[in-house]
Amino acid sequence: MGLSCVNFHARGVAEDEVRCALVLLGAIDFRVKSSENHWVSFVEVDASGQDVGPIQSLAAAVSRQLSVPVLAFLVHDSEVACYWLYTQGELRDEYNSYPGYFDEAVVTEGPSGGDAEVLAALCCPNADRQQLQETLRSKELFGEDIVIRLAELLGLSAFRALWDFASDDPIGEVDDEDDTDAGSEINTDELRRTLVEQARPQATTSNGLVEAVSRGDLAALEAQLGAGANVESLGVSPVLGGLTPFSIFHGPARHPPITPLQAAVLHCQRDAARRLLHAGAKPNQSNSTLASPMHIAAMWGNFEMLTLLLENGGDADATDVYGQTPMDLLDRFYGEWETTPTSTLLRRLQLNSGKTVSEPEALSIRQQFLDDWERCARALGWTDHK
Repeated sequence: MGLSCVNFHARGVAEDEVRCALVLLGAIDFRVKSSENHWVSFVEVDASGQDVGPIQSLAAAVSRQLSVPVLAFLVHDSEVACYWLYTQGELRDEYNSYPGYFDEAVVTEGPSGGDAEVLAALCCPNADRQQLQETLRSKELFGEDIVIRLAELLGLSAFRALWDFASDDPIGEVDDEDDTDAGSEINTDELRRTLVEQARPQATTSNGLVEAVSRGDLAALEAQLGAGANVESLGVSPVLGGLTPFSIFHGPARHPPITPLQAAVLHCQRDAARRLLHAGAKPNQSNSTLASPMHIAAMWGNFEMLTLLLENGGDADATDVYGQTPMDLLDRFYGEWETTPTSTLLRRLQLNSGKTVSEPEALSIRQQFLDDWERCARALGWTDHK
């Protein structure tokens, strides 16, 4: 049996930006590698199944979220090489070295798609255009050879071009010398905040109302509202400690906007959320960078926050810009946490919480999240979630 793989490459962004985008899109099991010649590479568990739908959906969503080109490679059993290139969430180019492999009704003498001019714009400055054209038109190369040659022209290593979710440890090794607080107690609200904070780079600008809400500063929140601040105003959400949960884009001009209520729900600031709702904030409002407060509360399994939103106009059937309901995101997170091996969960918690976590603690945290998601599922009207 030949080689099979699926991998993605985002152009012109930082590793943390890609990691953040994947979290906000609801991905749980994924891996991200640092920038190589302006490319950040990543793999994701659902896409690794080799179904074209999830591959294209993820590439399009990350491209749209980050406003950058995203290239997805697929190799199947060494027989087929494909790629899909998305810019601003739109399919710009696609290629298939063997169109008739999966569909015998397709009759062709060679590869389909593959616009050398489009791909050349992303290649290294000294890339051989003739070699690019020959690679795209070749009928003799194995699938992995095609992908490796294209990757080299783009400035990607062969390892990244043939990387797959099953290739290596999804979390990585925990540094044994990491100076973590072994005695610190972990609660799930703190963990939810930390999981978001650890994925984001430093912020430099902010909206006063969003900032007050993110910090849980009710006095500042009241002052902002008293001064006439718009509860649907958009801004960057800062976090104490220098990490910011929504600086998906690198640099202040590219920070994504969020509403104060989105910030309140994400940071588990229930009192701030209650005040914003009473001031007219919309619990079902999504935007291009983040799902609605209802989606965020369901995704985090925050039952108290979800109940508050439902009591103030929250809609269990609200859809985000990708057509997902709150229950869709909840169900995905639940399934991933339920099926993740304990060893992987343990390493993830240690890396993302900055604390030493024992196996019993990890299992307890998992169960608490699962219980919280079950409560949220019932609040959303699902009586047979499992």
